Amino acid sequence: MKLKFYIIFDTETQTFEVSNAETGETHVSAIKQKTKKPQVEESTDPQLILEDSRYLLNTAAINMMGIKTGDRIDIKFDINGNPIIGTDKNFGTEGTGNLLTKSNTVRYSGTNNAKLAELGKVFSISKDENRNLFILKGDKEPIKDDIPEVDSKLLKLAQVMNIRG
Repeated sequence: MKLKFYIIFDTETQTFEVSNAETGETHVSAIKQKTKKPQVEESTDPQLILEDSRYLLNTAAINMMGIKTGDRIDIKFDINGNPIIGTDKNFGTEGTGNLLTKSNTVRYSGTNNAKLAELGKVFSISKDENRNLFILKGDKEPIKDDIPEVDSKLLKLAQVMNIRG
């Protein structure tokens, strides 16, 4: 048994019409267009771009850090509150961190994401010369406390006099 159909495609409306030659039955459908995110020109400087529940490392960052898909990447904060990124092996904490995907993204959500977001959305990445880790510098100025600096001589004098403030 053979069925005979006619297909008519309208290039202006991006629809096609399928007609059954024997029954005259007709069906019209539109082509579904995939919507792609607009491509952002990638920087040649190593960068981390923070999103809602993940971050993206650009190609320059991947190359500088010497990482590949499947590596576990972690972000920790030093004693001064500065973010540092590296692999779980570099931190000496194997098994921690999240996996780098084929699309160069790493899952990073919750309070960690919120804490990093306080420092910005786009971070430049530079090598820490003392360790095999990398320093993140956000595009926002850190919020400084309104505590005035204390003169070191006054501080020593207060310590000598056993004054507590």
